[in-house]
Amino acid sequence: MKQLAENTPGRDRRLFFTGVLFLGGANILVKVIGLLFKIPMSYYLGDEGMGYFNSAYQIYTWLYMFSTAGLPVAVSILVSEGRTRGNAQQVRRIERVTWLTFLALGLASTALMLFGARLLALMIGTPDARYCIAAIAPTMLFICLSSAMRGYFQGFQQMAPSAVSQVLEALGKLLIGVLLASYAIAQGYPLPLVAAYAVAGLAVGEAAGTAYLLLARWLYARSGRLAVIASAESEAPRNGIFARLLKIALPITLSSLVMGLTGMIDLVIVQRRLQQIGYLPAAATAFYGNYTTLVVPMFNLPPALIYPIATAAVPLLSATLAAGEQAAGERLVSSVLRITSLIAMPCALGMAVFSRPILRLFFRADMADAAAPLLSVLAIGSLFLSLLSVTNAILQANGLAGRPVLSMLLGGVVKLASSYLLIGMPQVGTMGVPLGTVLCYLAAMLCNLGIMMKQLSLRPSLSYTFFRPFLAAAVSVGAALGFYLLLGGDVGGQLLILPTMAIAALIYIAAAFLTRTVTGEDLHLLPGGKHLTKLFSHKSRTA
Repeated sequence: MKQLAENTPGRDRRLFFTGVLFLGGANILVKVIGLLFKIPMSYYLGDEGMGYFNSAYQIYTWLYMFSTAGLPVAVSILVSEGRTRGNAQQVRRIERVTWLTFLALGLASTALMLFGARLLALMIGTPDARYCIAAIAPTMLFICLSSAMRGYFQGFQQMAPSAVSQVLEALGKLLIGVLLASYAIAQGYPLPLVAAYAVAGLAVGEAAGTAYLLLARWLYARSGRLAVIASAESEAPRNGIFARLLKIALPITLSSLVMGLTGMIDLVIVQRRLQQIGYLPAAATAFYGNYTTLVVPMFNLPPALIYPIATAAVPLLSATLAAGEQAAGERLVSSVLRITSLIAMPCALGMAVFSRPILRLFFRADMADAAAPLLSVLAIGSLFLSLLSVTNAILQANGLAGRPVLSMLLGGVVKLASSYLLIGMPQVGTMGVPLGTVLCYLAAMLCNLGIMMKQLSLRPSLSYTFFRPFLAAAVSVGAALGFYLLLGGDVGGQLLILPTMAIAALIYIAAAFLTRTVTGEDLHLLPGGKHLTKLFSHKSRTA
């Protein structure tokens, strides 16, 4: 491991980890801002209004992934290749082709949502959501243009503009969305229109992020940070660039679309299925709004912590396997999966046990109480999603980009069948929605692990990778529950969750080291890992 790290060029390694830290920090900050946005929105709109809001947002998310999931990655690869070869003309042509491609995608996506708003709303069984769908439509144009520029910046290993623009977009959504919703309420507009005003803040935020990227593009070009030392190499033809864009982007886009299947399945079947078993349309929309506003954002927090670490570890794994060091590759895979388990397991168990006080800390008591049982179930799925994300990256790094698509298709089938059947069971009912998602990610994650073991011969240790992190997490959450109850924690004691979480974190860190779940090799994968490894080794010798 040490030798592998030393063989990595120092400057590239620093740029790589700096980029990971920028994007990772921005990702977490965006998640926090998104949560802050939904807190006032839940008070303004209630469960029913958030149902309209999130119905439109889910359609936007799926179209967003279709338009931008793979293409920015492809752009960054082509720009990076052009820079490496010193082909300045090709880099400029790539930028022009990219702009035209993303402009066409943005206009098509915007037109689809704007002119198809009524039809899309009818398809999901929520006719009044058409106002939100139409209001969010311009966002697609801005997000496509900003994605083109992010791919270009990343091709020059400049991650800061992407990170800053994402934060600006989130802040715009928060501030403008709240202001517009307040205005609509003051005017006495009906609930579907208030939700549409709130969702319009997203378009303003995306416009601000796009404007910043345009400014950054001009400033970076003037400073020489986007300069390419020209060579005599001939530039690629326009159609060759477009063909390569599609060849690289399609597998990644397909994988991302399949990853978003769970949200789309919930959007399409949950409200219809609830109405089939006796729910009134407004009640079905209210359930969907509560679930997608309170439960799903909490569920997505642990994976947001995993992505930067997975991104940092995968290139090391690729280099190890390319060198034919199978044993080192197995140890590295085990380390990556163990770090994922170490972060995701306490988060999942903690949310499952303390779902009610955690939600009451941020949301209205009645909404939190309705959502808490759903979060207790879905929280376990955040562990499977975290492991799925890491195994997806491992397979893609090994040239098996199509395999995660198959795994997620299997998960989508499991999700569709289990949600439909479970919601219809009287003894399960609405709990079938989170149960279906948990089963979906479990099936896809197990499929990925099976592919890793069969086709890559990578077999991580079950004890070190899963059992020991689970043991440390169970000990810490159990001790935290005892502390919480000892202090008189109940459904009204949500403020006690803050010191309880602090106690749980301290116990968990101690348990992880006492059980030797964390190793020096694990720490070496993290930014600043060299210093952490020295500290860990010193403590191990003095223990």
